[in-house]
Amino acid sequence: TNGVLSNSSSRLTRWQSNHSQNKLCQGRKGFIFTLDILVGIVVLFIFLGTSLFLVTRASEVSLSGQQILETGSDITTLLDREQVLASLDETLITTKIANLLPPNYGMLLRIEGNFSSGNGLLEAGEEIPAATSIYSGRRISLTPEGKYLKVTYLMWVKQQ
Repeated sequence: TNGVLSNSSSRLTRWQSNHSQNKLCQGRKGFIFTLDILVGIVVLFIFLGTSLFLVTRASEVSLSGQQILETGSDITTLLDREQVLASLDETLITTKIANLLPPNYGMLLRIEGNFSSGNGLLEAGEEIPAATSIYSGRRISLTPEGKYLKVTYLMWVKQQ
């Protein structure tokens, strides 16, 4: 009986040992699986963050471009406040632009509205050069007669 008891206790010990090793391996497999998921999520967020950064950066205007846009906005605002735009006189608008515009910039104004001359479209300023970056902005103006004008200003840096 002692040999049978010893034999069964040795089987029980082996079974308990194998059972605890199986539990340990299963725990490790779960831990490794969890780490695998976490690494995948981190890689996904890095990819999404990089993509978002590059997309938003591509749509930004550079500092020099922003300065050009501010200059165009300022000149258009001055022309509007002095009622030069409301005159709808191409020669007067072109002369005022030439007086206000820094020498290294070019500018063209497109004025659209409900007026008879030019079928509601007036362009004043310089010709747009062929191979250069163009920056544009818009402004809505109201004439003393109560007509709305959509003013689009196009700005560029002149080539030396």
